[in-house]
Amino acid sequence: MAEECDVIVVGGGLAGLGVATSLADDWVKDVIVLDKCEPKLDGNDRFDLNMSASFKNAGMFEIDSDLPDIKSYLQEETAQLYRDNGVELRSNGAYVMASTNIEALGTDVFLEEVSKKEFEQLEPNVQLAKQNDGVYKFKSGSQAEPEATMKILIEKARSIGSLKLLYGETVVQMSFQNGVWTVRTETDRLFKAPRAVIAAGPGSGPLMMELGLDIPMTLVYGLISQSQELTEPWLKGSILGARSYFDWTVQKIFCCCFKGNTLENTSVFGDPQPWTTHLYLNEYNNRIYLGGPRIKLPKNYPPTAVNPATYQEDVASTWVYSETLIKYPKNISFGLDSTWGGVMAFPGDVDYPFIGAIKGRYEDSLFVNTGFASAGFREAYGAGYLCAKLLVEGEGVVNKVMQDKGVKLWKIVLPGGRVTES
Repeated sequence: MAEECDVIVVGGGLAGLGVATSLADDWVKDVIVLDKCEPKLDGNDRFDLNMSASFKNAGMFEIDSDLPDIKSYLQEETAQLYRDNGVELRSNGAYVMASTNIEALGTDVFLEEVSKKEFEQLEPNVQLAKQNDGVYKFKSGSQAEPEATMKILIEKARSIGSLKLLYGETVVQMSFQNGVWTVRTETDRLFKAPRAVIAAGPGSGPLMMELGLDIPMTLVYGLISQSQELTEPWLKGSILGARSYFDWTVQKIFCCCFKGNTLENTSVFGDPQPWTTHLYLNEYNNRIYLGGPRIKLPKNYPPTAVNPATYQEDVASTWVYSETLIKYPKNISFGLDSTWGGVMAFPGDVDYPFIGAIKGRYEDSLFVNTGFASAGFREAYGAGYLCAKLLVEGEGVVNKVMQDKGVKLWKIVLPGGRVTES
């Protein structure tokens, strides 16, 4: 016999938890969340190859509130919801560093330059490499520990009586008939509800394809390595590599005539190396985390088929590049055995996530909250609240909120994968 509820949410990562918790807590809906992963919440879930990317990201916020777009809005909403739920956000600053003059030229377009003397005051325990050709900072920057954050948000969800969180349930079929969604899992359990939400990150695309919805998604595999435990104080804030940020800047300014591949962070001048670097200290285990590279996966590539060992040379090249920016403490290194990866869902050829109802299909009863690229940690949970508000109160109410807040580039998903701006 099928279990019934008001809304079925497919995906128990940040995007799915944001929708489900908001529906159950703020609008008192009966919600069931289904997710194939089985998190142990022991601090080592990031090493599980099949675990959601929500456990594996860098946990970084780089907030630029001067940009009135949906992404900045979602970052602010997510940060506030994290704080309301007891997640610790450490506002220690975020920096971008350049190793060449040309990188510096592009890096300082949207950031404030920091002199080396000022950087020494901000980060007294960190030495810059000789090749370092500039330090820049975001107006604000903070970070949180991803696995600790997920543990808090899962505990919050489990504390709500009208929310049932079912991990270890892989969805194999979704169907809609007579105004009701029926969802079947690999264990042959059935669930029914008048509304359904797909918030399964890289798994969202295949589910929507099965439903005849061709919403463009590109999968990118991001890797992170951790060092040995530090024996003395070091970095306080977060550091981003200039190569990837420079490519992003050029793409943003000259997008009409210059098509750099920002997904892979490949140099716009033809350098085939998939650079991307972010560096931060995880205060929970006192280790340095180094992110990079990112690898664009072939179309229809199963997310479970990727493994850090496949990209050993790419990972090592990121370590080498980071040493042109900064000096590491003595006896600190990174190894492949302490490297993990997560698959991110990029929303095709657009810059903004997919949030809202699939209009004109399934009686407007199917909603999506996906496509956050590499920004899921700082956007997806807040987007979940927005998706829940769309589901309960409708697009008119949400559009009024966006208008009042001056938010631009609000995306509406249409049948066939077409997207329009509102």
